[in-house]
Amino acid sequence: MKFVELKKSLKVNIEPVYLLFGDDRMVIDTAISHIKEAVSGAEDFDTQEFSGKVTAEEVKESVNTLPLLASKRLTILKDCDAKFVKNELSGYVKSPTETSVFVITSAEDFALDGATKVDCNRLEKPLLMAKVKKDLKAKNVDIDDDA
Repeated sequence: MKFVELKKSLKVNIEPVYLLFGDDRMVIDTAISHIKEAVSGAEDFDTQEFSGKVTAEEVKESVNTLPLLASKRLTILKDCDAKFVKNELSGYVKSPTETSVFVITSAEDFALDGATKVDCNRLEKPLLMAKVKKDLKAKNVDIDDDA
């Protein structure tokens, strides 16, 4: 699915595993925020983020930990290597727990059975302008279309 479809999709169903891929860090971060909002109550106690060096055991422990205050635990694996995920985590992705949401981010798109893919590549100009306007409006700032 495209990034612009994610928020609407989350209102219908929260998938157990998401692969957010693309070249735009802002879009990926916004997609993560949308998922965090959808997994209501997934605050610090029930959210764990990994980036950089991480072992498969650490990730598996997080996704298999029961949530404390929320209905689901949120585990985010940022900027991961496709080979690592395919070799070490594909078993979990194919058969995830019901009490966890696992978000994987990557610059590249890759095949991952069981994951819902979200294209987070750079937004086209009209979509980008709409997002910037919305973000600024939330801060009570108006912007002209020519800006």
